[in-house]
Amino acid sequence: MNILLSLAGLQNSILVNKKKKKRQWEVTPKGKEFAQILDTGKMHSSGTPIQQVKWYKSVLPKVQEVKNEMLE
Repeated sequence: MNILLSLAGLQNSILVNKKKKKRQWEVTPKGKEFAQILDTGKMHSSGTPIQQVKWYKSVLPKVQEVKNEMLE
């Protein structure tokens, strides 16, 4: 699903720790109308809050469109 969201231009993978090659997904401006970013109430060891992206059902047609293009 993350790959399809990325191919639809709704999110990008960003490098957050070069040494550990750790990446995280970031909602693009185009994806903001389809997602909500929530705090989980937890913290990283650095003290920054852990956030989570929740996608609305309205994103499904966009993802299906990308999936259909891949199958053609």
